[in-house]
Amino acid sequence: MDITSVEKTLHTTDPDVFSPGDSWLAGGTVLYSYGYDFTNPAPRRLLDITTAGWAPLTWHDGTQAAAGTEAETDAGSEAEPGAGAAGWTGLEIAATCTIAQFHAAAAELAAHPSSTAGPGQLAELPGVRLMAPAAECFVASWKVWNTSTVGGNVVTALPAGPMTSWLSAMEATALILCPGGTRRTAEVSELLRKTGHTWLAPGELIRAFFVPARTLARPTLMVRESLTRYGRSATLLLASPVPAETAGAAAPGSSEPGAIRLTITASTVRPVILQLHPGDDVAEVIRTQIDESLWNDDVHGDRGWRIESTIRLAAELREELRALPRDGGPQNPLAPTTALPEPSSTLATPETGAATTPAQVTVDGTSLTLDAAPGQCLRTWLRDAGASGVKRGCDAGDCGACTVHLGQPGETPTAVHSCIIPAERVAGAEVTTVQGLSPEATARAKGHHDPQATGDHDPQALKAALHPTQRDFLDAHGFQCGYCTPGFLMTATAQGPYSPDPGAETDPEHPDTLRRFKGNLCRCSGYCSIKDALTQTPRVSAESGPGKSPRPPAGPAVVTGTAAYTFDEAGERPEEPPLHLVVIRSPHAHARIRSIDAAAALASPGVLAVLTHADAPVELYSSAQHELVEDDPADTRVLDDVVRHVGQRVAVVVAETRRQAERAIALVQVDYALLPAVLDPRQAQQDSAPAIHGDKDSATHRILFPQKNLIAMASSSQGQAAQELTRLHQAHTSAESAGPDPTLHDSDGGDSDSTGSDGTGGAAYSASFQTHRTSHVALETHGALGWIDELGRYTLRSSTQVPFLVRRTLCRIFGLAPEAVRVFAPRVGGGFGSKQEVLTEDLVLLALRTLKARGISRPVQLELTRSEALAATTTRHPFQLEVSVGASAQGRLQALQLKVLSDTGAYGNHGPGVMFHSITESMQLYSAPHKQVHAEVVYTNNPPAGAFRGYGLSQTTFAVDSAMDELARRLGEDPLRFKAANIVAPGEVLFGAEHDDVAADVDGLQQCLQIIGDQLRTGELTAAERSQCERLLTEERHGPFGSGTSIAGAPPRKDAPRGDWSVGTGTAVAMIDTVPPNGHHSHVTVTAQGDGRYLLKVGTAEFGNGTSTVHRQVVAEVLGTTTEKIQLIQADTDAVRFDTGAFGSTGITVGVKASHAAAQDLLAKLSADPEADPVGMTGEGTWAGTPRSVSFNVQGFRIAVDRRSGTLCILQSVHAADAGVVLNEAQCRGQIEGGVAQALGAAMFEELEIDDDGQVTTDILRNYHVPQMADVPRTEVHFAKTHDPIGPLGAKSMSEAPFNPVAPALGNAIRDAIGLRLTRTPFRKDRIAAALRSAQTREPVA
Repeated sequence: MDITSVEKTLHTTDPDVFSPGDSWLAGGTVLYSYGYDFTNPAPRRLLDITTAGWAPLTWHDGTQAAAGTEAETDAGSEAEPGAGAAGWTGLEIAATCTIAQFHAAAAELAAHPSSTAGPGQLAELPGVRLMAPAAECFVASWKVWNTSTVGGNVVTALPAGPMTSWLSAMEATALILCPGGTRRTAEVSELLRKTGHTWLAPGELIRAFFVPARTLARPTLMVRESLTRYGRSATLLLASPVPAETAGAAAPGSSEPGAIRLTITASTVRPVILQLHPGDDVAEVIRTQIDESLWNDDVHGDRGWRIESTIRLAAELREELRALPRDGGPQNPLAPTTALPEPSSTLATPETGAATTPAQVTVDGTSLTLDAAPGQCLRTWLRDAGASGVKRGCDAGDCGACTVHLGQPGETPTAVHSCIIPAERVAGAEVTTVQGLSPEATARAKGHHDPQATGDHDPQALKAALHPTQRDFLDAHGFQCGYCTPGFLMTATAQGPYSPDPGAETDPEHPDTLRRFKGNLCRCSGYCSIKDALTQTPRVSAESGPGKSPRPPAGPAVVTGTAAYTFDEAGERPEEPPLHLVVIRSPHAHARIRSIDAAAALASPGVLAVLTHADAPVELYSSAQHELVEDDPADTRVLDDVVRHVGQRVAVVVAETRRQAERAIALVQVDYALLPAVLDPRQAQQDSAPAIHGDKDSATHRILFPQKNLIAMASSSQGQAAQELTRLHQAHTSAESAGPDPTLHDSDGGDSDSTGSDGTGGAAYSASFQTHRTSHVALETHGALGWIDELGRYTLRSSTQVPFLVRRTLCRIFGLAPEAVRVFAPRVGGGFGSKQEVLTEDLVLLALRTLKARGISRPVQLELTRSEALAATTTRHPFQLEVSVGASAQGRLQALQLKVLSDTGAYGNHGPGVMFHSITESMQLYSAPHKQVHAEVVYTNNPPAGAFRGYGLSQTTFAVDSAMDELARRLGEDPLRFKAANIVAPGEVLFGAEHDDVAADVDGLQQCLQIIGDQLRTGELTAAERSQCERLLTEERHGPFGSGTSIAGAPPRKDAPRGDWSVGTGTAVAMIDTVPPNGHHSHVTVTAQGDGRYLLKVGTAEFGNGTSTVHRQVVAEVLGTTTEKIQLIQADTDAVRFDTGAFGSTGITVGVKASHAAAQDLLAKLSADPEADPVGMTGEGTWAGTPRSVSFNVQGFRIAVDRRSGTLCILQSVHAADAGVVLNEAQCRGQIEGGVAQALGAAMFEELEIDDDGQVTTDILRNYHVPQMADVPRTEVHFAKTHDPIGPLGAKSMSEAPFNPVAPALGNAIRDAIGLRLTRTPFRKDRIAAALRSAQTREPVA
């Protein structure tokens, strides 16, 4: 991201230049990730040391001069060889050595001529051989290694810094340059003080690290534990034998051989060095010698699990080292010395000062002047220069959407994440973006997708011009929204440490492939189609009719980086550069704004306005968007004088540039009067809780009970559920007296109650479940660009799923007529429900209107950062649920009872809708004579929750299906057969249905159940599966661990299994209506243009749902033409009369339904007068979303769990879907693959965490872990063969549905494997391990 506080960058290594407010700049990858130094929140100057000319890696044979000490040597000077004492032997690593150079050290040293070691022997030193695995411990991708530095990793002082880990284990010494021209040294293990802080004084600079040969030569093992594969280290240990005399000295009275030096990092906030002796109790030593305050506890691993994993892995390391020869390994001829050599340089004189002449850079073959602002990142500069294929996704080097190739002329370029590269550094370099992979294809694509542009519209010529990898992605449908595609293409075409050999085939599951694409995120596809692209496995079909998979119409634009997203240059936009909005956000969870002083900000350069609640309309509305305004509470104001959550909008700065606006927000002074806050939904219901919207009334604002924070409530019942459950619980006296099944484990505070079955009484099960907050993480963040068009209308180009509803809401807020506002959505970079809101458009219109009133008619834009998207938009609703189920001894479900408490956060938006939807299909799926449900949704001072894929059903399906699974086990039944026997019967009246327009045909569900039963493997682990499981453990063990780096001199031994694996299978069933209730409308027109071509206008937005292709397929089928002859205009309030929007899986069942009707209308008109000129003849179609049907999904998992570590390995993922007639096989398959992958992220590790002050702590993607390619399996997708009588051509919806059964299926598989029921998501590795440990000790989980 840009560091907008920076005023100047200097090139210097002189500590005397350092002033307060300065930050040293090495690789800059962390500095540019966060926008500040951990010890300096607003850097004023950056002191860049990368041009100093320090040699990255130097081997010293004992012939070099010693470095001066303290006053003997001036800072930054280089002494002549021989000026001091000689004799030190070891490896010098410059602070500016990149991680890429560090990773390749073994190859570099293999060719190093050494007078003390034979050729190649340096590369065989155990410590050197651990350098590449240590680099691979970075959470960052190899593309970040190209700029990240060893010194930077150390001084960042993060607990999981692998350079700190390796250097500490190697007993490295840091040479530090100090103000006043002095130097000092320090052991690296002693440099770190706490997270983010070192013992370096202001201005001090690490020059180099010196690693003695004796420590590199000794046997060393390394082992790592992480919550996710290749994720951030939660525990990182290194161990080496301690010579007997050293052990005796360190531990008086204990000189027996076999002691080890243990370096503990990641699990502790700073390195801890311990000695373990053969007779020591490892657990006792670790628990007693490490202070409790040193243990790390964050989103990457709970404290208790880190302690236990440290103990377990330390004991394992000690046992491994015992297998080595008694003398500690190979003899080391390299004697230690105390005097360090003078550090090495490759330049005679360091470069200092700032550049004075304009630099040039070549971008995609064109030479440009590099006019970057201080602190500006390369991504921003490239996009400002017109390189729109470089995407803004994460701002921190985590998502890969901004990947480009970077290199000096004549050199092989490498891939980098341009969002963390200082733009000033690329002077004289060559940059290639996705548009430069094939300039010819880029030019053709611009003409192909823009009918007004000049260019060749020949699709075959365009495809032939593509780079081969672009063609592979196009043929494999290797994208959905396509926002991530440029980054994947640039990574796939780059040379890197994991690139396959020329001509070699790519194995998509090989660790090298998975590491190669680490740091490239795709939120839509689940990576399956991307893997097909990498293996040149096409999904596209030559035919374009329904059921086929023609090339997506936007495909060429996506793979060439020319597709028009909201802030790209392509598509309709004003010629005048826009002004920029930046939002000032509340630091408090609840407060009243006393005053806002914007005088200093208004006086700063480039600022035109500061907008506050005094400028905002008083109209209250909901940010949620639905067909019926009355569905949502009216509790939101554009800018309010009361803030109700951390991150709420307080004011907006409008400036000429984003840099000026961001600098100005620090000058705005806001005086807050703090108010009581409540973060727990149950506490929010208490009489003593603050009334968050107590100033509103029930009737006007559609809030059920504002004084009680209760927004909405629902209750429904049939039969006598409570009485029947009581009877079943009491039916078997002996089972009741025996108590709960000891194999049941209710994690994190839930409770369970069950009885076994007897011959007559049946069984019952009750438990509490809890689901958590997750973020949508659409790679394109929220944003809008607005201007006043030639008709005087306010025109907004927005990343939205609902352009028509956005217009309606804006008109209501600002008192405008519909014809005064136009809203359209270009291609949208992902949504998942997050863009069924008004979160930026209102501020853009406020700015346009306010500026216009002041005589300024300029375009304005607001683009949220990733941190804003994570911390200040909406999330999935966290639920607390209580479920009870009971069945007869014959396996017939008798009673189902569900209680739901939903936390909607500070504003109601989708709260009522999500609550009502969550208790509908989840309660209707199974047939039982006794049912009861009660649900409430409440306000808290947490960030607001909103629409999320599944819309509440994923939460309740988790609880209900888990309970059904457990009940089946109580009855001794197979869970899948038990569920199949109890699904709703054909023609049965659906429970609690307020609407009678839903028809449920369960034939498709029966097929899905059969498919899962047939396809899901059972039985013991096969040899191949066991190998797959073991790889997860062995690939993070380096030393004599089997698959890791071996130690010379270690005796051969047979590798024993590392894991104690338990295998299990689990399934879950989900049902969802194909259209939301209360109406969902779409209007479509099709106009004949002659020569068999047609113009199709629809209101539906395209954000990866694939409807753009299906609209054309269906219309082409009706009109007897091909998809290439259908021109599509969509998601524009100027195009058609109305469209409710692309949400609730309605793209097919409503939008395409209307397209089908429009095509039929045009066909009838053409057929009625075949002699008439067809040009201009138009057909119209509408659909109102009723009647509705239901779709079904069944998910199955086969897994294995390591009982020692909690590691979960998914061996098989199978999904069966009732999608009706599948209109586009590749896209429907992709929706399912992506839905399962996103749900796995939510089920396994994604969690938006909020601290006790209401602040989101996971506001950067390296802390909010989105599934990477290595994290998710390929899902086997199967379709039931059904024909829906309502949907277009027999199709049903299939966008949200695949998400819902994933968490319960995985939880059921875990239960099957380890015998414990986890009732809280996510099922993180540390929580699985804690559950297993708790079951062993019979202690509750903390």
